[in-house]
Amino acid sequence: MLGYALLQSKSPDIEVMSVYNPSEDPLKYELPGSSRALDVSNLSKITALFKEFKPEAIIHTAAQGSLDWCEENKREAYAVNVTSTKNIINLCSKYGAHFVFMSSNAVYAGDHGPYNEKVTPKPVNHYGEMKVAVEDFLKSQDVSFTVLRPNLMYGWPCPGGRDNQVTRVISSLRAKEPINIVSDTYFSPLSTTFMATVTWHVATNMIKGTYNIGGADRMTLFELSEKTAKVFSLDASLLSPISHKDTQAAAKRAIDTSFDCSLMQRELKFEPLSVEEGLEGMKERGSK
Repeated sequence: MLGYALLQSKSPDIEVMSVYNPSEDPLKYELPGSSRALDVSNLSKITALFKEFKPEAIIHTAAQGSLDWCEENKREAYAVNVTSTKNIINLCSKYGAHFVFMSSNAVYAGDHGPYNEKVTPKPVNHYGEMKVAVEDFLKSQDVSFTVLRPNLMYGWPCPGGRDNQVTRVISSLRAKEPINIVSDTYFSPLSTTFMATVTWHVATNMIKGTYNIGGADRMTLFELSEKTAKVFSLDASLLSPISHKDTQAAAKRAIDTSFDCSLMQRELKFEPLSVEEGLEGMKERGSK
C-alpha cells in the first residue's frame, strides 16, 4: 500500500526503479516509471540491480506485514524481514546509497503511549522484534540511513491489494454487513498519502535519523471506524465494539502505540494530519 502511494505521488524528476513480488507478475495495473518482478530474498538479483541502476537511495517497503503470519512462520518471516533487509543494507553501504527503512509502531511495548523516539523499543511480538533487529543492525553499519516508524496506516491499496482498517470498514458497510471492531487498543492513524510525502522528503534529502510518523489523533480502531462511516456517509450502527481479548490472534497486540510526533514536527517540518483530513482526502481521490 505504501509502495503504491509512493509511486503515485513521486515527482516527475525522480528516476525510480520499483520492484514487486514475482508472484504478482504480470501486474494487473500499471506502475509509473520502470519496474520489474524481483524477489527481495534473491541476493544475486538484488546485487545485479544495484550494479545496473546505481541507486542514490533505497526506500525499503517490502516485508511480510501480517503480525499473525509472522508469529506462526517465524523462520520464513525472519528470512524476508531481517536477512533480506540486511543484505540490501550491505549493498547500500558498498554502493554508497542512502537507505530508508520502514520500521513500525510495533517496536514499542504499548504500555504507556504516546511514544517518542527517546523510549527504548520493547516489542511484544515477533514482527516488532524483527523491526528492532534491523534497526539495531543499521546502527552498527557504515551506511547512511533513515528509520521511519509509521503508525497504523490507512488509504486506498493498489488494485487487488490487501485491505486496511479503513477500506475493510468501507467494504463491509457498503455491503450493509455488520462488523466487529476492537475498541481498546490505541493508535495514531496515519494516511498513506501523508506518509508517502514524508518518505520522499527524507529520501531525496537523505535525512539521517529515526522518526516516529503518525497522525494528529490518538484513537481506537472502533473510533477510526466510526469516523470512516461518518466521512463516507455509511451506517455506523453496523459497527460493534469488542475487546482485543475477544479476538483469536496468534500475535500479541500492544495496547497503546500512539505517537508523540514532536521530533517529526521540529526536524522534518511536517504537521500531523487529522484522521478526518486524511479520510476526506481519500474520499476526494475516490475508491478503486
